[in-house]
Parts: sequence; C-alpha cells; structure tokens
Amino acid sequence: MYLFETEKESANGDGIIRSLVVFCPDETPSVEEIGLSIQDFIRLHSIPSRIQFVGFEFNRDALAAALSADAIQDRLPPLLRLPSVALEHYCISAKGHFYRYKNAFCIGAHIEKAIIRKSGLFRICDSRGVLLDSAETFHYVKPSEAHCKVFLRTTQILIEGAEIDFIATWILPFLGPHITEIWCDTAGINAVAYSVSRLRHLLVPTAKHPRISSFSSYEGLQKSSINASALVLISASMAGGLAREARKKAKLPKRQVLTLFYLQGLRVSGLVLCDLTANQGDKNSPYQSTPDFQAEHCPYCLDHSFPLRMRGEHFLPHEMKVFKRMIKANHAPTWMNEFLRRFHGNDIIRAHHLEGRRGDVHELYIASDRFIHHANIAQQLVKVLLESLPSSTRQIIYLNDSGSEEMALMAAALLAKGGDLVIPLASAGDVIKRPAFYRQEGGTTVVMASCIATGRSITDLSQVLRSVQPNNSVIFFIGLTRMIGKAEADRIKSNITYTGKGEHCSLFEIESISLPDNTIMRASIWTQEIILLKQIRERYFDQAGFPEEALETRIGLIQKAEGNNTGGLRHDLFLNDYHGRSLSLRENFAFVDFDYSAKPLTQAEVFFSVSCVLHQLRNSTDLEVAIRQQEFQRVVLDPQNFNRLSGGIIQASLLRACLPPELDYRADSQLSAEMADFLIEIFQACELARGEAASEFLLALAIGQLHLTVKDARRVIAIAEERYENHAFEYYICRFIRDKIG
Repeated sequence: MYLFETEKESANGDGIIRSLVVFCPDETPSVEEIGLSIQDFIRLHSIPSRIQFVGFEFNRDALAAALSADAIQDRLPPLLRLPSVALEHYCISAKGHFYRYKNAFCIGAHIEKAIIRKSGLFRICDSRGVLLDSAETFHYVKPSEAHCKVFLRTTQILIEGAEIDFIATWILPFLGPHITEIWCDTAGINAVAYSVSRLRHLLVPTAKHPRISSFSSYEGLQKSSINASALVLISASMAGGLAREARKKAKLPKRQVLTLFYLQGLRVSGLVLCDLTANQGDKNSPYQSTPDFQAEHCPYCLDHSFPLRMRGEHFLPHEMKVFKRMIKANHAPTWMNEFLRRFHGNDIIRAHHLEGRRGDVHELYIASDRFIHHANIAQQLVKVLLESLPSSTRQIIYLNDSGSEEMALMAAALLAKGGDLVIPLASAGDVIKRPAFYRQEGGTTVVMASCIATGRSITDLSQVLRSVQPNNSVIFFIGLTRMIGKAEADRIKSNITYTGKGEHCSLFEIESISLPDNTIMRASIWTQEIILLKQIRERYFDQAGFPEEALETRIGLIQKAEGNNTGGLRHDLFLNDYHGRSLSLRENFAFVDFDYSAKPLTQAEVFFSVSCVLHQLRNSTDLEVAIRQQEFQRVVLDPQNFNRLSGGIIQASLLRACLPPELDYRADSQLSAEMADFLIEIFQACELARGEAASEFLLALAIGQLHLTVKDARRVIAIAEERYENHAFEYYICRFIRDKIG
C-alpha cells in the first residue's frame, strides 16, 4: 500500500480539507495491513478530515468488504468512524476511468482524481529525491549533451512496489488494445512498464502482455525498432527533446509518447504524466527552473565546474575521486636544466607576449631572434648550414618573423662565399599568396624557421611548396622546436617533409624542447588578471580611497608587454610583496643544479621552469605522479607543495602555471580546509618573507585559478581583509572575492 496526504480548500472557502489517501493495488487487500498502516500513519501525522481509499475494479468488492471490517474501524480516530462521512472509496477501470464506488456518476470525482494523482506523484518525487543536485565543483551533462546544474532521474524513485504501481496506474488510459509493445528510454523504468501491464491484465484478463524493451536514451533511439503499435515511456525530461525524437523516429501520434516526469525547459512533445513545473509558484518547492546550456556557452564550465556525464542504462553519476600530487625535484624534464643553464639571463625566455593564431596571447614566449643569435646556437647553426646547404639552392623562404629572416640571411651569405652569387629570399606569406611566381622547375628550395610552436605556419607553407618545387627538392632548417610534446613535434615534421610519393625531404633541427600551451584551455593568466582588474575598477571606482592609479599602472604594464615594442614580461610577472618589493629567487632552487648567483634567473625564467615541470607531470606515463584529469577523477596539487616550495616567486609561478582544475579543492572538503589553513597562515604573515606571495594567492582566488569551498573561502577572506585594510590594491581584491562568494 501507498499512503499519503492531500489538501484542498473547502467548498465554502472557510478552511482546508486534509485527506489521507490509501492506495491499494493488491488483488486481495489485507484488513489487518490496512488497519495497521492507517494507525501508524496517523500516529506520525495530523488527523485527516477524511480517508480516501483508491483501488481497482479487480479488487473493488474485496476492498469494500475490508473497509467495513471492525479491524479498520477500531483503529480510526473517533471523528472518522462514520463511514458515510469520513471514508470514501474510489475505483479505477482498465481505461483509467476514476469513479466513486457504487456511485459511478458522482459529481466531483474528476477533481479528486486530479488532486490524488498530482499529490501522490509529487510525494514520491519529494520523498525519494527525483532531482539530483550538483555541488560547487561539478555539474551534469545529460544524454542530450546539454549542461545543467540538476538532473531529473526517475530510476532514483522506483523503490517501493506500491509506489511503482501508483505511477503505472495513470498510464492505463494510454495502454489501448492496439499497443503490442512498450519501449522505455532506460531499463531503469522497466518496472513501471511491467506494473502497468500487470494492472491491465488484472482488469482485463484476456488482454495480452505487451513486449517490454528499452533503447538507452539518445544513444540507442536510432538503433531501436520502435513501430506504430508501440507506447514509448520517457523516464524524465527537462527539455522534451527525446520525446520529439521518438515521435519523429516512429511517426507516432501524441498519445503514444508519454513522459513520466517533466521539469521546465522547452515545450514537451507528447504527453506528460507529472509536470513538476506546476509547483514552481511555491518558493519552497525543490523544483525551481534551472536552464540548460550547450557546452560552448556553459557558464558552469567557464567557472571551471567539472562536467559529469550521466551515462549507462540507469543514468548513474559516477563518484568523483580526488587525488593529490606532490611535486619533486626529479619531476623536471631532463632537457630543462641544461637549457636554462645555457640561455638564462639572455632575455630569451619571456611571458605574455604576442597573439597566437587563436587570438590568445602566448603565456610562454621564446624570443627566437635572440635565440638564433646566442653564441651557442649561432655556432651550431653555421655548422649545420655549412654541412647541409646544397649548391643547387635556387631560393630561400623564411617564416614571417625576424629570427627566421636572420637565418635566411645567414644561409644566403654562406652560399655566396664572398662572391657575387645572390640567392633570392622570400617570406612564407608572400609565397603562399603567389605560389606561381616562386615556382622552380629544378634546383632546391630551402626553408628557414627560427621557431616552431604549433606548426601551423610551416604546415601551410609545406602544402604550397608541392606546387612551387615540383621535383620535391626541399630542405627545412629549424632553429627551435618548442611544441607541446615529442609525438606532436614528430607528427608535424613528418607532415611537412612528406612529398606525396611515399618519400620525405630533408629536415635539420638545432634544438627541441616541450612546452605547455595553457591557452588551449584558457586565456593567458595575465589576460585574466587584466579582466579581473577592469571588473574591480568598474565595480568600485567611485569608492573613497580606490587605488585607480595602481590598477591602471598594472593594466598598462601587462597590455604593453603584449605588443612588439617591449617583447613580453621578464621581471614584472608577479605582484609585489607587502612592502612593494619584487619577488626574486633565493639560493637552492629545486629544479636546477647550476649556480645562478652571478646571473639570477628572471621571474619569466622561474615561471618557465615551473611550467615545464607541471607539463612533464601532465604527460607522465607514471599514474602515481601524473597530473591528469579524467571524467570521474580529479588530480590536484597537494597543499603541502606550497610549504615545501616556500619561496614566494616559486609559489607565484605555481599559482599562475597551473590549470584551474589542479588548484580546485572544492571536491574534497578536507583538502579545501587544509589549503584554507595554509592561506590564513600566509595572510597573517604577509609582512614577512614567508608571506611574500600573499598578493598572488589573493589574485588566484579572485581570478578563479584557486578554488576553495564557500565556507573555507569566507574564513580566508575575513583574515585577508583584516591584514590588507591599509593596502587599497589588495583590499579591493578582497572585497571583490567577498562579494562574489556572498
């Protein structure tokens, strides 16, 4: 049995009528069970004005006999012992007709039916939790690929047999004699289909049981064999898309597609058994509107919330597991120490400079012109050119940057050997625009590239060269390959040298390293800093003591670094410490083993090294150390990393070089609390060396680079506001965070 309460206003409007509904789907109702169930229910709830018994035509007489039994009457409160006043008996037919026992034409039965149906279905949803809510750190991706904060999951509520029968009862009108099969969008609601089949057979013993199948939501709909004699049951919907697709797939009439539970969104196609949206006027209702978003416009993804896919026959959300990682000195890539030893202090390594092809400013930048002119590289380049430049060279093409042009001039000079031989030079851009002009019937074309980062420019050129140099005699010289990994670099080099005839032309490379490109996943961290500072300016500019000059100076410095004139950030990557001093590297930097005391590493070079270490870990094949996000697995930096790597410049580099998921502690309350405790120590010590990167931690929280639970964020910001009360720049960052988290 299924017992629940309903409420309705009295006919004369002077009060509320509270009813206890007793739904009895059994063939032979038990007098003892009915009596005990009513007594237990009334003991825990208020005394109703009446009791409404709902059964079927197959148990009509047995239920009527049970209701007249003393066992039930003795358990009722005194006010309910007059059956003619307090007890009502309703029956349901095979076609779903709802009527009063021995009074089939009772006026008002249809009203009672609507109240009982809605209240009973809502009660099941409320008590069983049909709506799965998300947390701060994740949201759902529905089978339709829409992103949402809540997910309507019917299989969550199909627990008690009587409740399943109650849901199935209202499907009876749609299960006509022509229906030979029932298709469910998930096997999780097959119980409802079997229940309605059982009820109909009890009501019409000659009725045949329909075949019951499931098609696994959107994935399986197109593969299913739904025919015109099918009834399609959709477990739940928040947009109605699957119902529309099902009708379209089998050309079904509206009556043959039934959505069990529906909540807001687009207008549903087909019929709805229970529209939870109908309760939206109630502010206390859990069923409030929550819009869906496509992946590219999802605000939850933009806030670095993890998209959790609802998969499988039962739409089960997998548990999110969180692993923490410690960074060690031996995690640095093998090439990095020697690369930094040779090139640090030469302004070769920079940050936040020039836009790439995607329109984002490069977070890490190698000044290829300075790299080519470095004594070590220039010597190697001359050696390779002398050994490999062919005397058949007819033209030299260089990529559109000054370093590549310098390499072309160097090669032309070596070929001339002090004589009168002049080798024509051309930019890749001009060759791509006018390939016919540069066509060579013989000889060799030489290509110069000072640096390859993504490989797009040289790939575009290589495709044109097949028509420019029909004999495929092309030689590539590359100063530095700085792609995201060896496999990607090998793929690009193979593609550009492929002749189309199963052969490859020659390629010579001076240096190769692997660098991350975080702008694939997000804008440059300094672009994000500018966006934040502009938001702070717009929100608080009219406040007394607002540090407008400090904000404008910082914004101007970063924007200036993006252009050609300054060549990027070298020494001003990070916010200064509490006393206005620039962050600098102390002795014994964990990731290098050479002495840099005479020529200290710049902020850009420290950021470079930390970025390379993180990149190495993201691509590690050792699962015990790898920092790699998977669908139901988050990997974060252990908060203890910031205690071990205690230098402010290293901490600041970590904060800016990480990807947001790597510093998102919202999925693990213990890690969030641990990180919050560390931050409180940092802010309390912001005037000391231990807290020299406090402003950077504050900025990371404001940008959304570092995430804590709301509770932990509030206690951290309370301390930070107190410490920065007389430092307007940091104080307004604190205010921004406080206003953001509420």
